Amino acid sequence: RFFKNQKYETYDEIHDLYGKGKNAYLMVKDVTKGPKFRILHKKAAKVKKADVLDRNLEKLDAYLDF
Repeated sequence: RFFKNQKYETYDEIHDLYGKGKNAYLMVKDVTKGPKFRILHKKAAKVKKADVLDRNLEKLDAYLDF
């Protein structure tokens, strides 16, 4: 609920990762709005959103494959 209230959206769900009935969620948030948008936009101007998401998903997969 906390993340939903902070405007995060569920991107993916892994059922029973932490045991029966305890799911893991990959949450994402659109940061193109807000007070720090100009700073973030300048830093990420050359990087596509899909590329960033793909890289983060690869890192998460590597972490979960422990």
